[in-house]
Amino acid sequence: MRFPTFVVVTIFLIVVPQAAPAPVHGSAKNPKSKNGLVPILKDQLQLFERFANLAAVSFCTNLNSSYDCGPPCTATKEVQVARTFDTSDDTIGFVGVDPVSQTIFTAFPGTNSQHLKNILTDVKFFLEPFLTGNSDVKVHAGFFEASQTSIGIIRATIQPLLSPYPNYSVNFIGHSLGAALATLTALELVDEGTLQPDQVSVYTYGSPRVGNQAFVDFATASGVQFYRVTNYEDPVPIIPPEFLGYKHLSTEYFVRDPDNNPLSLVECPGEENPLCALSDSLWHFNVDRHLSYLGIRMHCFT
Repeated sequence: MRFPTFVVVTIFLIVVPQAAPAPVHGSAKNPKSKNGLVPILKDQLQLFERFANLAAVSFCTNLNSSYDCGPPCTATKEVQVARTFDTSDDTIGFVGVDPVSQTIFTAFPGTNSQHLKNILTDVKFFLEPFLTGNSDVKVHAGFFEASQTSIGIIRATIQPLLSPYPNYSVNFIGHSLGAALATLTALELVDEGTLQPDQVSVYTYGSPRVGNQAFVDFATASGVQFYRVTNYEDPVPIIPPEFLGYKHLSTEYFVRDPDNNPLSLVECPGEENPLCALSDSLWHFNVDRHLSYLGIRMHCFT
């Protein structure tokens, strides 16, 4: 089973549970309740589901030969694969063009527990400076190092696609570890000027925290749009813990239904809304909540 090893390591490091409000999922089911949570529109949910399928597709490594990976590929059959990558650090994913959503995208999978280097990436959770010229902006060392092994390939693949698709957005998509890589890759390409912030969005599923508050401020000021989807009882969005200096980006979109019903997805104002993923506890979680998002299993079906 693929599941981020840093979940286990982080839990081991915690002597007492993080302070968090009691779960409020039951009381949050009324979309008209005055709790600040905003039900999303049908069109937005469909886009989130499409990109979740692309995150699932990214777990497969045979996409160059055939776009055939079971239900996720069937659901996104219009996609054109530009390039796949599998780096020396076991960072894998693919760059593609999707005429349905009119986007050039890069998709990253979550941790593969059979790849030792993925596991080593996860557990390097000390903070180190990001490439901003500001030493206060810090990110997870393992995530940053992994992103550096693939960003050159991604840059070289995306740049030639910008001219033939001038009206397409550029999206970065990822699940779990891949969510962190999508976040860092998008921000670096914008910061260096390869991409313009108004054309870039990041869609993540079950993302861990990636950096400190200065990083969150930097990302917010960048102009990149972030759509961070989380699940009820998924432990990964609440690690690494805040007491290690980590904070989350906004905006969070939370599947608040215990049965994982996509129709319960709501927008959560703020960076870490206590009514959303932050209401969960590391001592009360469900592994399966991390492995499936919006009804889509995050693994390769072939």
